[in-house]
Order: sequence, then C-alpha cells, then structure tokens
Amino acid sequence: MSTAALAALEAAKVAATAATAAAAAAFSASAAAAAASLAAAETAAAAAMDADCLAPFSNTAARGSTAISRANHGSGFAQTAASGPTTAAPLVASTAYAAAQAATAAAAAASAAASMAREAAVAAKSLCSAASLAASAAAAGPGSASWSEIALALAMGTHSRLGAESALRRLDSDALRSLMAHVTLHVPRDAPTLSTALRRAGPWQRVLIARGEHALCDAAPSARPLLLLGEPGAVLRGTLVLGSAGGEVRGLRCDDAGDCCVRVLGGKWRFSNCRLRCSHASALHVSCDAQVELVECTLGGESAHEMGSHVVHLSAYGSVQVAGLAKRACFALVAKQKAVVAARRSDLSQCSEAALLIGGGGRALLP
Repeated sequence: MSTAALAALEAAKVAATAATAAAAAAFSASAAAAAASLAAAETAAAAAMDADCLAPFSNTAARGSTAISRANHGSGFAQTAASGPTTAAPLVASTAYAAAQAATAAAAAASAAASMAREAAVAAKSLCSAASLAASAAAAGPGSASWSEIALALAMGTHSRLGAESALRRLDSDALRSLMAHVTLHVPRDAPTLSTALRRAGPWQRVLIARGEHALCDAAPSARPLLLLGEPGAVLRGTLVLGSAGGEVRGLRCDDAGDCCVRVLGGKWRFSNCRLRCSHASALHVSCDAQVELVECTLGGESAHEMGSHVVHLSAYGSVQVAGLAKRACFALVAKQKAVVAARRSDLSQCSEAALLIGGGGRALLP
C-alpha cells in the first residue's frame, strides 16, 4: 500500500477516534440532562401530590376561620379573606402537575438524545476498528493477510449470527467497500484472472498483477473506476478493454494477440510508465468521448533490443510470427470520434504505417 493510502487510513482512524470521544461526551451530557430532568419531574410530582393531599385540610381550616369571623366581627371582608385558601390549594396542585408533565417530557427527550449519542459512539468505534484493521493489514505488506482473507473477516463480522457481537454490523455497505478499496487485490493470489478481479473490485480498487504472463480472454470493461498496477515483469497478453468508468494504469506491459493492446471506449484514463507492444493493429485505440493522458509511456512495435524476446506462433488472424524478426504495429496510437489524447514524455515508434492516426473529431496533443 502506498504512503498516501496509509496516511489516509491513519487520518480516518484519528477522525473516528475523535468522533467516538465527541459522541461519548454528548452521551454523558445527555445522560446528565436526563437525570436532572427526571429528578425535577419527581420533585414536582411529589410537590403536586402533597399539595393535592393537603387541599381538604386547607378547606376545613378555611371554613372554621369563616365561622369565627362571622361570629366575632360579622364582616364580609373577613369571610372573603378566609375563604381564599379554598381555591388556592387546587390551583397550586394543578400548576405542580403541569410542571411535572413538562419535566417528564424533557426527561424523555433527553433520554432519546442520550440513546442517539450512544449509537453514534458505537458506530464511530466500529469505523475506527475497521480502519485500524485495514491499516494494519496494509502496513504489514504483501506477505500479510490477503484481500480475500480481509474480505472474509469483514463478511463474518457483519453476519447476523457469526458477527452477532461484532461492532462491524453497524457499518453500511458503502463504508465496507471504502475500506476494502484500500486493500490491494492481487492477481492471481486473490483472483485467478484479471476478469475475475475486475468483477470483484470496488470503486478505485487497486488491482496488482503479479510477475509473469496473463492472458486476456474475456476481460470486459470494469463498471467502476480502478487503479491497475503491474509488478516488474508482469505482462498482459491480449486486448485490454477500458470503459467509461475511468481510472489509472501504472507500470504495466501489454502485448497484443492479433489486435490492439488497449482499447479505451470512454471515460478519463491515465497511463504512466506503461509499455504497449503491438505486432498488428495499433498499440492504443481510443474512441467515443474518451480522454487519455500518457506519461512516460512507449507505444508501437518491437525495438531493436526486444527482438526475439517473445514468440507468437499463430496469432488470432492466422499470421505466423517468427522469432528474431522485428514485429511492427500498424499504428502506435489511433484517436477517433471525439477522443482526446495527450502524451507527455512518451515514445511512439516502430510502426509500419504511421505513429499516429486521427479519425473523425479525434484530437491528439503531443507537447
């Protein structure tokens, strides 16, 4: 895994840890608010009950005071003043009950907020654990757990029975795919062929092709953007078809098997340090509305020091390739329709017809 990817994973880990701390603080604050609201509710309810229980005694005392006032003074004012507690006690009780209900509602809201904070803390902890798993596997190098083993571990963690106690079950599929994109998919260790790897790859998945020759038989365009890498000595034999998803091809050598080395049918693609060696049509064929950038690439037929280094006895078109004879491409680069190709520090050579063929509204920039 690259240094940039490791740095990104470490940043994700730090962010997840911070989110966990923030969620825990929010949970503590919400829990404290809930406890305070509940205590206020209980106090208000107790006061309301006490006021309601004392109301009859207040009425009795009020009636006695009224009788005494009538007997001694005969004043209507004294009767009115003494009868005041008869209506004040129920009013106090009603107000206390209303306060208790409001406090209870506030306590329920605080409890809901505390539950949400707790869920956020658990989710953040899950993301942090998964990021740590991916970062540890990446830092350990190619000899550590493979893409297949990590995918199996994540699948077990999200299983309803096998991962019943796992925090990974709280992560959605998008988060899991984002984590897996940082784990390199090796061919053939994790996928027997490039076609299988392209079907398994997630968005911007790194696909690393091991040293040796790999046949391209049914390699359909990937539906997701990807990063295709080649180990030193890795060779793709056939025609690599790239679709509109876009991506990058880096450090890869492609040899044709009777047609083009690479066909780009759309999207934005970048090729860097690639060798496209063709013996028939064109090394690179770009069409539709594709946008291709070439950086330090070599396109065309065999050079002098490559003669006889490989043999194709019978090509797809029935032509016989003899070892020791230089094999030439018809064209190094073909751009058709609305395709745009920009090449920097690249070599287009060893062609029998022309290095560059432009058709339709295609454009090529060769600074």
